[in-house]
Amino acid sequence: MPSLDEKFMARCLFLASKGEGKVSPNPLVGAVLVKNRRIIGEGFHEKFGGAHAEVNALKGKNAKDATLYVSLEPCSHAGKGKKTPPCVPLIIKSGVSRVVIGALDQNPKVSGNGIKQLKKAGIKVKTGVLQRESEKQNEPFFKFITTGKPFICLKMAQTKDGVIGIRGKSNVRISGKQFDAYSRNSAYRQSPPHLPDERRKKPRAHNPGQQAANSPFFKSPGKRKKRESDNRDKRAARQEKAQAA
Repeated sequence: MPSLDEKFMARCLFLASKGEGKVSPNPLVGAVLVKNRRIIGEGFHEKFGGAHAEVNALKGKNAKDATLYVSLEPCSHAGKGKKTPPCVPLIIKSGVSRVVIGALDQNPKVSGNGIKQLKKAGIKVKTGVLQRESEKQNEPFFKFITTGKPFICLKMAQTKDGVIGIRGKSNVRISGKQFDAYSRNSAYRQSPPHLPDERRKKPRAHNPGQQAANSPFFKSPGKRKKRESDNRDKRAARQEKAQAA
């Protein structure tokens, strides 16, 4: 049974995933503001150059004595190339009494400094809640910020005898579903398992045929036959009109 901290952190991770593909080179971050065991504010980093998750969660809220959950350590640095002010001063000014963090920021400019400033201001800080999931979510960012190299995911499959297909079949699965999930989906694209059932969305089964049927360019056999019949009628009408003339 997940703890209360884990449930709220899972919500942070889910919110953070909404910024996927929009915040690079920044990390994915989600934040939830909780007071009396209820969520009173939440937000995520929505786009590069936009407000950070903590700012969106605290905006317009009475955060005095509340707990702020953040999937990644709040930033504490300012300087050249940074488009927004650091979040730590805002958190301190908001009046929150406790901050719960999923993963430490591996950016050398932050790397524990945000936590030090929060503690120095008298705010209780708890770290490592869903740490593995939080670090996994920002694996590409951590790779780049610590090495300067891009994060690359390569999926390759080969059978023992070198066969890559079967005659008559257009799609042959060699790798398993676990590899597909890793290479195609982030860990929290769907609602995390810690959320109550009524708030968890069931992932859609991968069905290429159904996806094609839902495409605006797809024409079902029934519609195609009707269109062909209509075209024949139109051609016959034009021929009759031409003969009459």
